[in-house]
Amino acid sequence: VTIKKAKAKAAGKPHDSLKNKARKSVREKAAPASNNRKAARHKQVKAKVSVTGQEWQSTFDAINAGVWIMDKDQRIVRSNKTAGLYFHSTAEKLIGKHCWEIVHGTAEPIPECPMLRAIKSLQREEMDLKIGGLWYVVTVDPILDEAGQFAGAVHIVSDITERKSIEQMQRLQHDLILELNSCSDLQQGLGKVLKAVLSIESIDCGGVYLADPVDGALDLVVHQGLSQEFVEQVSRFAADSPNVRMVSSGDARYGTYADIRPLADAIREKEGLRAFAAVPIMSQGHLIALLNLASHTHDTISAATRSALEIISFLIGSTVLRLRTDVALQESEEIFKQFMENSPIYIFFKDDHIRSIRLSSNYQKMLGKSVAECLGKTMDELFPSEFAKKMVADDLYILEQGKPATAEEELNGHFYLTEKFPIYVKGKPAYLAGYTIDITERKRAEEVLRESEERFRKIFEEAHLGIVIASPSLMFEKANPAFCRMMGYTADELGSMTFADITHPDHLKQDREQVQKVGRGEIPFYQTEKRYIHKSGKVLWGNLIVSSIRDERGALRYFLSMVNDITGRKQAEEALRESEERYRQLFERAPFGIGMATLDGKVLAVNRMMEDITGFSGEALKTINLADTYVNPNDRAKLIEVLQTSGGVTDHRSVLRRKDGTEYHASLTIGLVNITGMNVLQTLLQDITERKKTEEALKKSQQLLAETERMGKVGGWEFNIDTMKQTWTEETYHIHEVDLAYEPTVEKEVHFYTPESRCIIERAVQQAIEYGEPFDLELEISTAKGNLRSVHTIGKADLEQRRVYGFFQDITERKRIEKALQLTRFSVEHASDALFWMMPDAHIVNVNEAACRSLGYTREELLALTVPDFDTHYSAEKWPQHFAELKRRGSLKIESEHRTKEGRHIPVEIVANYVQFGDEEYNCAFVRDIAERKRDEQE
Repeated sequence: VTIKKAKAKAAGKPHDSLKNKARKSVREKAAPASNNRKAARHKQVKAKVSVTGQEWQSTFDAINAGVWIMDKDQRIVRSNKTAGLYFHSTAEKLIGKHCWEIVHGTAEPIPECPMLRAIKSLQREEMDLKIGGLWYVVTVDPILDEAGQFAGAVHIVSDITERKSIEQMQRLQHDLILELNSCSDLQQGLGKVLKAVLSIESIDCGGVYLADPVDGALDLVVHQGLSQEFVEQVSRFAADSPNVRMVSSGDARYGTYADIRPLADAIREKEGLRAFAAVPIMSQGHLIALLNLASHTHDTISAATRSALEIISFLIGSTVLRLRTDVALQESEEIFKQFMENSPIYIFFKDDHIRSIRLSSNYQKMLGKSVAECLGKTMDELFPSEFAKKMVADDLYILEQGKPATAEEELNGHFYLTEKFPIYVKGKPAYLAGYTIDITERKRAEEVLRESEERFRKIFEEAHLGIVIASPSLMFEKANPAFCRMMGYTADELGSMTFADITHPDHLKQDREQVQKVGRGEIPFYQTEKRYIHKSGKVLWGNLIVSSIRDERGALRYFLSMVNDITGRKQAEEALRESEERYRQLFERAPFGIGMATLDGKVLAVNRMMEDITGFSGEALKTINLADTYVNPNDRAKLIEVLQTSGGVTDHRSVLRRKDGTEYHASLTIGLVNITGMNVLQTLLQDITERKKTEEALKKSQQLLAETERMGKVGGWEFNIDTMKQTWTEETYHIHEVDLAYEPTVEKEVHFYTPESRCIIERAVQQAIEYGEPFDLELEISTAKGNLRSVHTIGKADLEQRRVYGFFQDITERKRIEKALQLTRFSVEHASDALFWMMPDAHIVNVNEAACRSLGYTREELLALTVPDFDTHYSAEKWPQHFAELKRRGSLKIESEHRTKEGRHIPVEIVANYVQFGDEEYNCAFVRDIAERKRDEQE
């Protein structure tokens, strides 16, 4: 405002003066009226200024730097509270003093005082100042009056201790980076780092440990200012705690561990340490180094130092990684070089122009040129034109698409498999890399394998032999159609089963043991004959061979099983065994002599009956010639001639001589057989001496049998199931009233039966043919002459011989008698007189209804009694005498007394008859109640 007024005055504008005079006149006229308003307004303004001053002072005191307002004599006229705190005083006590008195404690300003410089330059001046252990920056801004002369200054003091520490660390970091980047020795570089760290004021001793990248163990690399005991204890701790994190004895912010605090405290006390810290250096989650620090002069590791340590730990980590990377890179390069020189596969690298830049040494063999000659060459310079043209097109496509690709190629009669892929390096064109494998042998092997697999597939699919592939746990992996048919399961059903599910329980234990031996390689294969359980439950036999399929390391992959269905063979063997046993039994127990001899008469074997017939033992027969046993020596010579011509004779009759000289008639059935290349006579010998005697008797018996059939009206029949032709005996012809020239068949026979009987005999014959069921029927036929007859026909089936045979009897008369007998039985049963049938021991075997009514018993009750139980005259002692008398006389008529079930006594008249039926004797008695007659007689 002052400056504006001065400028206006200097300008000297007259019209402004006139205006002012006019305004003054007006104000004078209005003064009395406005004085009161001015006083009120002044009071309001004063109040506002007071409030504003208070607000300004609060803001002034809140500034976190010390601020002084200085007058032109460099004395403090205003100070904020922060300045008082900086210099351990109050703002009021600082007013009126010079700044050098407060800051430096001197009576005169120091030469480099920024206040003096600001007075001279009339511009801002500043300087950095260290007071005690703290750094400050002092800034002085001059205040000029209206004439531009120094009228005062704003003096600001700010604490920059933290900034100074950071700047020191930045300089330290910069210097360390320059030194570490030029350092090629790890220990040397870490020594420089530790030396720089120890230049920090709050740290005076420490050590750096490196972690082994393999097992994480820590080894001390460099240390300075530490005692040997300290080094040993901290090393031991580091070795035992490879996963340690940052630890400090005085600051829990770093995650102090309980297991290190006692160690830190013990070291601090013994070594005189006042602060201790362990800073881990991590990379990708792994501990690579540990920085141990200690101070004898400070109680804590300051925040600035901790920040510095974080930076330094990063530098150490970077150095360790870089130097380790350099070593690893050198090793990697050497490994890569040796790999390229010794690689069994072809390895290549190409630039974006598809020129070779690196090749494995074996390319010399493929291309016929040294690797050095091939480098930098295009594909047209290395390979045939057409081959190179396709290769380049493929390579450019891979670089364009940025995707790997695989190709099979043929060159000079060799087959190659090539895998190509792009390689990207930042800031450079893409490279093409890949490898090539000579697969000529593999292709040939694949072709052989394909042919082998095709053969195996055909064998597997088409074989009549069951083939199964099973896992090491014996689960079925795959089964061929023959095995599925054999077991009755589908391939899918077998896929959820093991061998145990289809094996007969009797074989399980042995199978498991032997298959496990195959799996362990103790035996090459396992073969057995065993029983299997078909899906339907039936048992079948299989010849099993189990072997193993292993990988190139010899580890078990699968079990291969082959199963041949030998059920038929087993059944045949069992039948053969039974047949052999039957033959042996037949041979030994046959009712005729059996022997085997050579053509010249030497006996090889005989059975017991042969010994009995000839009188010679088996051993004795082997010492004689059979020709000597013939009464007529010429008989055997003639017999041999017939045998050599026809190969056998049946029922050849000869007269032979026994050992004791007696002669006998023999029937010889001889066959010429070849056994193991030798012609042998197999002889059946029967002594038919008695037969000769009985032949005539037999003829008579046959005549008698025919007569018996005729008399008994019983005939025989038989028919062939396949031809249905029938054979009858003579009596059967008579029963049917047909001529003996009649040719019977089953169809003709059925039509002899009456319609009612025909359906019955047809069904019975059909059941016999189909199921072998016998039948026993009584039916009716109409003879050829139209006579109706009752017949009893019995039939049996011999399905093996394909025949049905039986008997046929005319029972017309029997049926008539049975009917008459039924009438008789009915009459007896319903007669008024009681009828009893009794045994010699007095037991009752039959009664009629009248007998039951007369005594009040049921039929069952009476049949359980004896005669003495109800006849009072015949006790058990008297009954045998009575039966003997009856047998002697044949019949008796007597009177007696019967006792009913209720106890009544009834007089009876008995007519007893002795009856013999077969071997049995009976007393058949008719009993009549004569109670009424007795009453009449008494009257």
